[in-house]
Amino acid sequence: MPMQSINHTNFWLLRNVPLAVSIDTKRSGRPEEDADVQAMTRQAAQWKLLRGLVANAQGGDTKLLDELPCLPAVIVYGHDWRFAACGRDGNKTVRLHSFLPFVFFSTTLG
Repeated sequence: MPMQSINHTNFWLLRNVPLAVSIDTKRSGRPEEDADVQAMTRQAAQWKLLRGLVANAQGGDTKLLDELPCLPAVIVYGHDWRFAACGRDGNKTVRLHSFLPFVFFSTTLG
């Protein structure tokens, strides 16, 4: 692998530890579609990497990936937090869920 990393970052602390959730931040004022496209592009690249790693370890068989339903991501757009899930349809990457806003509840203890 070019960056010697299993992730989309070559930060030395994360090189050998698979990321469970990708988090991306965007400033408000830019088109939200930019964040959508970037998240899908990153997740498509992650699926491609996983497919290659599994195929290499399993003698070309990638059926093991069928047990992984999606790759989750969180996109922080301004003050809005959104969830994204990206799955596979064969070798094609597909968005499984629209970006859904997180709902946070606060409580006060008295």
